[in-house]
Amino acid sequence: PTLVSHIIVPGYPPSEQALTVSLTRVILFHPLILGLGTIVTAILNSKRQFLFSALSIAVYNGGLISGLLVTLAIPRVGIYGPTYGILAAAFLQTTVMLPVLRKQGVHYYFNWKLTDPGLRDVMRLLIPNALTVVVGSVGPLLDTAFISYLPDRSSLAAIHNAQLLYALPVALIAQAVGQSLLPHLASQAANKSYVRMRLTTLKVMGASILLSLPAALLLWLLGKPIIHLIFQHGAFKAHSS
Repeated sequence: PTLVSHIIVPGYPPSEQALTVSLTRVILFHPLILGLGTIVTAILNSKRQFLFSALSIAVYNGGLISGLLVTLAIPRVGIYGPTYGILAAAFLQTTVMLPVLRKQGVHYYFNWKLTDPGLRDVMRLLIPNALTVVVGSVGPLLDTAFISYLPDRSSLAAIHNAQLLYALPVALIAQAVGQSLLPHLASQAANKSYVRMRLTTLKVMGASILLSLPAALLLWLLGKPIIHLIFQHGAFKAHSS
């Protein structure tokens, strides 16, 4: 409650803050489940098995949509439909990759050994990634806190919808390319092929920029009609667009 009322949505009335607290408590299970899925994805990527990693994202979306459909079918469920749908989505995303992980000959066994050199390497490499996540999370938190004070209650939904739209080319171009590129760069670095690694990086960055420019132009030129087409239905009126 303290986190929600003082940091996340300080401008919201008590009833909406209480709902946010309730939803946050449910959602806190999400990173635990998805964290396991992320580790599985990393292992499959290191084995250059990208098909099921991509399929798991589609399955995740399927779980989320199912939660929305539950709310449509049983209106009294309300916002808890998509909230529990996100948990189901994370569970499905992880489980769909487990059979192919087993095929790769990966077996889990409990080994609590903090001095393990592999664990130390991962923890050392984790530091810049963790800092990236922290820096990336500060912006949305500040945005949400400021937006909670705005008189129009739809402002937060509006900014999230806008972010969804421009995040699509980011996910398709940057994240997908980056995920596929990492095992190649890791392999080249391990072989000390630094010149080849540099050329690969420059080529991929160039290709990503070339793909990003048309996407940016399309969003700039066709942003309004795309928003009308995708979002403007039901309670989402012209004001929301």
